[in-house]
Amino acid sequence: MIVRVASLAPFVALVAVLLMYFCAVDVVTDPWQIAMVAACLTIMPVLAYPVQMIVPKLRAKGRDGQRTLAIIFSCVGYVVLTVLAFTVGFSPKLQVFALTYLFSGVVLLLCRLFGLRPSGHCCGVAGPIAYLAVFVNPYFAFAALLLVPVMWSCVALKRHTALQCVVGCLVPAISMLVAALIIM
Repeated sequence: MIVRVASLAPFVALVAVLLMYFCAVDVVTDPWQIAMVAACLTIMPVLAYPVQMIVPKLRAKGRDGQRTLAIIFSCVGYVVLTVLAFTVGFSPKLQVFALTYLFSGVVLLLCRLFGLRPSGHCCGVAGPIAYLAVFVNPYFAFAALLLVPVMWSCVALKRHTALQCVVGCLVPAISMLVAALIIM
């Protein structure tokens, strides 16, 4: 359980944007961009949990309702971030980052609508790692080793199968490739 909490996607996104700012001069070019990314990728998704607890109708849906609400709040954050990325002067690399989240969120949402369950948790960890390795420094590829305990945690807690974890890891990699082809 500690692994799942320590690797929650909103916090991984925050760490990723901070690493971009401090490790690469051409990705996050302004501290305000850190604030915008944090608001959209960290604060917005986390807000789903207190909202679910406060609204009785949503609270009655339990963990499944919580998960659905978190996906919705996350997708709203991804849309807002993407709009910001193209309207307030984000670097092309940061635009790729925003689009990667948007595309990944759309894929996860569509999967959920069709009854498929790729791991959003693995997606939220694998995406930033892949992005950092490709656009910031190849040494960040070693961080992919963190996916082992994340995937183990998902399987051990019976949240997902190993295949769902692998698919969850592939979603952001493919989304990033598509985003890079569009932007770069």
